[in-house]
Amino acid sequence: MSFENVYNTVRTTIGDYFTDRNEMNDPYNPESGKEDDLDGAWGIIILGEDTKEELAHLALTKKVYSREFSLILSNRYVNSRGVPTSRVQKEIKLISDGKALATYLGKQFETCSLINSISFNSDNGIEFLFNDRYITTTFNFTITYQE
Repeated sequence: MSFENVYNTVRTTIGDYFTDRNEMNDPYNPESGKEDDLDGAWGIIILGEDTKEELAHLALTKKVYSREFSLILSNRYVNSRGVPTSRVQKEIKLISDGKALATYLGKQFETCSLINSISFNSDNGIEFLFNDRYITTTFNFTITYQE
């Protein structure tokens, strides 16, 4: 399975799961786009990859890849009148959405022939964007697959 197929499968699955969120135009630099695009948004950041050869049946080897990704989620923190909304509820929603997605992806890919495993490693906590008008969190995960 190629990286392109794995990436497209994961991206489509995340998009299907987050029916109430839109995909960010530039998750590597969320503040580069329009502010309103970050309200209820998600994006995938592609990170590094490790490759190793594993012994397969009959002394053949196969390449196994472990690709790191980050998933960024964002919500508006300040309403259109500039008044902060319930900070605690917004923060809890971001973390809850990320954890729920982690569980969903784990179940979706249990029997997937494209992906050997997916594991969520950590999150970066809550961060602020656009002069504290938006909050974000980033979940870091690893996908293992083979070609």
